[in-house]
Amino acid sequence: MSVKELQATLEILAKVKSDAAPGDRWKEALNKIAAHISQLFKVTEREVAEFYEGVVLSVKNADAKLAANWVSGPLFSLINDAGVDIESLLFGPEEMAALLDMLANGDLNPAAARTVLAELFAKGGKAARIVKTKGLKQVTDSKQLQSWVSAVMEENPNQVAYYLSGKEAVLNWIFGQVMAAAKGKANPAAVKEELLKQIAERRLEGEKS
Repeated sequence: MSVKELQATLEILAKVKSDAAPGDRWKEALNKIAAHISQLFKVTEREVAEFYEGVVLSVKNADAKLAANWVSGPLFSLINDAGVDIESLLFGPEEMAALLDMLANGDLNPAAARTVLAELFAKGGKAARIVKTKGLKQVTDSKQLQSWVSAVMEENPNQVAYYLSGKEAVLNWIFGQVMAAAKGKANPAAVKEELLKQIAERRLEGEKS
């Protein structure tokens, strides 16, 4: 039973108990069931804590906050959606740590990291091997980033002109086109920096002409 299911069951029992009449013989039985589920919940919490501790002890570059966010967020989401517990995972805290290190290093962006986590959850394996097999490693090469940004700006002169005329919201659209051209492999922060740089150059050229 997952944490989500345990929580839901305890809430239902509490509601049934509150609706029962004083002295109702069902209350004693419900109390016993609730106590048993509470014990299961404590066991589940301990298992989660042990997994998290294993991740924190295994990471090399990621920090405890990143580990907490990913264990309690994306990982728990997968666990709850599947209706399983953390002991059923096909991978251990070491692989979670390896994944988070790649994210912290900039080798993966968050979207790619989620893809790797979903694959680990579904099939197990090694995070690094999944990244290599699926070609998910993030591109940080400046020349490649320049090429993607330049190509998108050349293909969308009207949108660039709109931005230069003061319609700043269009920048997000241009950014999205660059990320699409990079197939999600580009570092978002680096793309944004290069995009702003090239747009500034376009603005300067326009002022000179």
